Amino acid sequence: MVEEAESRYVTKMNDLRAAIDAGQQDLEAGRTRTFTGDQFATYLSERAEHAIRKKRDT
Repeated sequence: MVEEAESRYVTKMNDLRAAIDAGQQDLEAGRTRTFTGDQFATYLSERAEHAIRKKRDT
């Protein structure tokens, strides 16, 4: 049970690291955006859905 929780935690941290890396690459490539609060929430939701779909496909 502890191993499962640890595995889930490591997976989440790896996913977070990948998201941060992707954001850093976007920033370095000049792909930046300006958002209002609602737009930002929508953007994050869309990115999360994309990441989930991508992960399911692999």
